[in-house]
Amino acid sequence: GRRGIGMRRPTGVLGPRDRGDVQADVLDALGFRYAHHLVICIDDAAAARRLLADAIALVPRWPVHGPHKPDLAATIGISGNGLLRLGVDPEFVDGLGPAFAGGMASRADVLGDAGASHPDHWLPGFEEFDANILLWIQGRHVHEVDAEAARWHARLHDKGLHLVHHIEAAMHGNHREHFGFADGFSQPLIAGARKDARENSGDGGELSRPGEEGELTRGGREEPIPAGEFLLGHPDAMGVVAPIGYHPLARNGTILVWRQLHQDVAAFRAFVARAAVAKALDPVLVAAKLVGRWPDGTSLAVAPTGPPGGPGRDPGLDPAAPADIRYGDDPLGLRCPVGAHVRRANPRDGMPQRTLANRHRIIRRGLPYGPPLPPDAPDDGVDRGLVFAGFNANLARQFEFLQSLWFNDGGELNLGTARDPLVGAGGGDHFVVAGHPPHVLTGLPQFVTTRAGEYFFVPGISALRALASG
Repeated sequence: GRRGIGMRRPTGVLGPRDRGDVQADVLDALGFRYAHHLVICIDDAAAARRLLADAIALVPRWPVHGPHKPDLAATIGISGNGLLRLGVDPEFVDGLGPAFAGGMASRADVLGDAGASHPDHWLPGFEEFDANILLWIQGRHVHEVDAEAARWHARLHDKGLHLVHHIEAAMHGNHREHFGFADGFSQPLIAGARKDARENSGDGGELSRPGEEGELTRGGREEPIPAGEFLLGHPDAMGVVAPIGYHPLARNGTILVWRQLHQDVAAFRAFVARAAVAKALDPVLVAAKLVGRWPDGTSLAVAPTGPPGGPGRDPGLDPAAPADIRYGDDPLGLRCPVGAHVRRANPRDGMPQRTLANRHRIIRRGLPYGPPLPPDAPDDGVDRGLVFAGFNANLARQFEFLQSLWFNDGGELNLGTARDPLVGAGGGDHFVVAGHPPHVLTGLPQFVTTRAGEYFFVPGISALRALASG
């Protein structure tokens, strides 16, 4: 029979039926280089249901890697206001949490979206909560992705739907984001997702389970995390199923944090150059200390003096010897600063209990948008940045905790008033490069500005079909 709300289950491992019901990008990054994000307003529920019914064909089932990987794929999300416009029971929307029900614009104080990042300055439609459906199209070939996005864009001229926002994103040829760093490593491994998913396109293969060591990746060995930390309807790390998880629409769904983040590349480069001169440090080292990794993606915790292969290595290549990233034996941050961006995002064993750090993880996806700023070029006024996408099951405990307490407030990490140097609200205030003596960098400007954002419910495929059918 059905277990009571709040009762414990013995495992948080996904079974085969559930793995096949999750929108694939949640379990394992699709890994496509090109993407279009279409943000759509619902004016008529019937038109929206028709769109969802047709778009389901683009949503792949997991696993997506191997010889049968599609050339095109989509992830579909629906905001709280979008669910209401589709006629979903308000109790379900409220059950996904006050942050989701209220929408991201209502959370500006919590997220630190102030000044230029305040929703008053966001792109049209987001502050008004008209960002109802996200159709996130990804693909292998740029011309196919462009054509598919254009097809859906044209469809939105039909009565009942209209386009709020459309943005293209693409991985740069050097595999770096705009500040010059390879990104996207050390992603959480959901228990029950196969550790060999990229090599195995069938339904066999070894499964990951909580308490064991996952695959050796560029970001280090990842311990599989119970599915309920990211997917509704499953036990979390405490063995508890969230009450909303028992709703038939919730199972195998997750909440997507979607944010368009402008990056001030010229300001970042100028600050690094000034700090390097003022402190007599290598500018590459200054930038690496702020981020917590070298430009090629190698963690400072693994290689504090430089990436394997030296500065001339090809971009985008895995380090020669991936290793388990640990911060517990570096409490002062002599190798990787305690306040570095990636260490704040995932303190690992730098926290008293690693399980505590795991309870605040999110699965990050997303790609840069806008053209790279050429080296040594002044600011050209072109909008560029990151289309950030992150999956989690509990906004308050995961994304909003990270943003408000680990990025915008240093107290939780014994950093005082120091904010995250990259994404801290209003700038980083100050940043300490530990050493003998330490270097204190001051006057960090705001490098990243929020231009738009919303929370989207990403249903399981069976729930998506139910929403499409009304």
